[in-house]
Amino acid sequence: MKKTLILISVVLTFSAAWAKMSVDVNDGRGGLTSNSVIDIKHNSSSIWLGTGGGASVTSDGGSTWTTYSAGTIPSDEVSSLAANDRAVWVGTSHSFEYQDQTIPVGDGFGLSRDNGQTWQVLTPEQAHFSGKIPYDLSVYDSIAYAACFYGGLIRTLDYGATWKNMYATQLDSINADSVDYATNTFDSLSNRYFSVKADTTDFPDTFSVWSGTADGIYRYFFTTDFADDFSNGFEKWKSFGSPAPVNLDTTQIHGRTGILDNMGDSTCNSGLISKKLFGAPGGFSMQTDLYLELIDTLGCWAEGGIAFPTNANPNWSDDCSDSAYSAYGLYFSLAYVGEACPDPRVPAPARHHAWFMARFLDENDSLEIFDPFSDSTADHYLNSWNTLKVDIDATGQISFIVISGSNTDTVWAPTARLNPSLMAGRNIVLGFRSSGDAGKVYHDAVYANQTGQRTYPAYPDSIAHYFFDSSDTTIADTLKLPGNFVVALGVNKQGSQKTVWAACRPVYSGEARRIAYSTDDGIIWHTVPITGLDNDAAVEGWDFAFAGDTAFVATGFGLFKAGGDYSSWVLQTGFRDLQDETFFQDRAPFYAVDNVDGTIWAGGADGTVKSVLNGWKVYRAQGDPNEHYAYPSPFSPYASTRQGTTIHFRPTEATNATVRIYDFNLELVKTVADNVPRAANIDSDDIVWDGTNGDGTAVANGVYFYRIELDYGDDLWGKVVVIK
Repeated sequence: MKKTLILISVVLTFSAAWAKMSVDVNDGRGGLTSNSVIDIKHNSSSIWLGTGGGASVTSDGGSTWTTYSAGTIPSDEVSSLAANDRAVWVGTSHSFEYQDQTIPVGDGFGLSRDNGQTWQVLTPEQAHFSGKIPYDLSVYDSIAYAACFYGGLIRTLDYGATWKNMYATQLDSINADSVDYATNTFDSLSNRYFSVKADTTDFPDTFSVWSGTADGIYRYFFTTDFADDFSNGFEKWKSFGSPAPVNLDTTQIHGRTGILDNMGDSTCNSGLISKKLFGAPGGFSMQTDLYLELIDTLGCWAEGGIAFPTNANPNWSDDCSDSAYSAYGLYFSLAYVGEACPDPRVPAPARHHAWFMARFLDENDSLEIFDPFSDSTADHYLNSWNTLKVDIDATGQISFIVISGSNTDTVWAPTARLNPSLMAGRNIVLGFRSSGDAGKVYHDAVYANQTGQRTYPAYPDSIAHYFFDSSDTTIADTLKLPGNFVVALGVNKQGSQKTVWAACRPVYSGEARRIAYSTDDGIIWHTVPITGLDNDAAVEGWDFAFAGDTAFVATGFGLFKAGGDYSSWVLQTGFRDLQDETFFQDRAPFYAVDNVDGTIWAGGADGTVKSVLNGWKVYRAQGDPNEHYAYPSPFSPYASTRQGTTIHFRPTEATNATVRIYDFNLELVKTVADNVPRAANIDSDDIVWDGTNGDGTAVANGVYFYRIELDYGDDLWGKVVVIK
């Protein structure tokens, strides 16, 4: 939520310096280009700032900066930012005036997979229109989630090639059509998204996504383990093939109910595709219970098994051709070949027998095929329940295993390893040429386990909703989420204790503009006692960062810090650079905060600060360092971030400086600085005229002149405009 609102109000605060800057949009421009900082993120090598003048990056702790702006990313005004070692994502937007209203417009995303060296511009329609603004981004491994207001909550598994909406109303709605999208997003407060946070603190069992909407918080759960016995039908699956598979939910077949009957014929590939994706570099296992019922020994073929497809989320429907086998990146099956089968791949002696079939793509993209016809038959696995299991370790080593009763046999343990791409998010497939004139195939008790620390969920297993409900009398209002308009989220875990944070705005009566945290995953909320100017309890929170159990909160009137039970909050002040002659205005708005290896970085309407020993380092964008100027100009003493205009200059020698303000008649208005020492070749950026005269009275609107007198003889004049 902060992004467009902030940019509207602060993008002009650096107009004088910004006007002097030209940006090389192909390679990025050296230096910072804006003092309005609305997001800070980092990966293992770099720190990224999202600003009103582009996305800026440093890889040396702030000594040097490179900024990427319009032409490299969609537009200059960054509205969201996310970074890890796989990709840097930059959401952008702009605004325009229409009938006395400011209309925000999403411009899409910039994506770099090499830390800024090259960029792609992505414009999914959910983030590329009026009201469809990418307000927030969160990444987990190769997955990116974006909260796009009217565009909803969207995610991509393939670096922006495709985007799908996630709806709070349907577990399987990620593939919903455009009618669902239009209805759900525009007509429901629950699908107007402002914030998103991927949560890995419950690994290895659960991965979740917290999202802030205009209807409270929705949390999407993705369990890393997966099990299904079809007792609830095919709700976790998509079917393919003809005739379609059926669920035997009441009829007992071979001692079990709620099982899958693949229903294919002797020439048709059919079955189920899981809606959830799986993959883990630390290892993976999947298995299914299978019953191949032999019906006609003269029949041609019957086969059932478990597989990975080559591509994630395949859209198979009625694919009954043998060529469909090429769509499997890995499969393991039990097949019966009738003696009358004309299949040329099956030698005559092999007919009238059962065999285990297996194949996979190896690390060289070559197809590895298990030759069952040189091995013993598997006839004794017919007409009984068996478990087909595939184990994959962290290196891609595979074992194809069959479990029958108390016996476990490894059918094939190839030396070749699985192609790594197949461990990066794939569906489970059950079926193949699975029922026909030779026999019938049934599946039951499907199970998958990811032993690594990474999952690629496509569909949530469940969704939880946390909100301020005035009708709920079982919980005191003071222990509810304070407001249902949730613009920022944070998640922190220390030991076994997880704390979820939310920055809220009111939607209806009884709600409040406050910051709250929960230690029980959103059931009970505790409002923190941060107050603003004049003890105002209405707090505009924008971002969170954590150092152990210490929380930092960026607010509209400063950066706050607290630890322990979060009952005592300290406003951070004194942001004066210990080396350079600049500062960050006390109580100026902070919009972003991040903990980078123990160093706190924070940004807002007056630049960026970094914690250092005994103080802070301040980073500010400047125009030509050899020039002098006043910024902002025009300015209002009542509205500017620094409560005035900054007189910037850079002396070439160590000197004392005096700065005076004159009116249009060149009569002295005020001496702003008198003989203050200035270092050589250091930007002087801490002398501010507050728009008053020597008596402290606000001056009239108009044109004024500043004069910078330096001991070594330079006398510098410039113009500044006051508009109250």
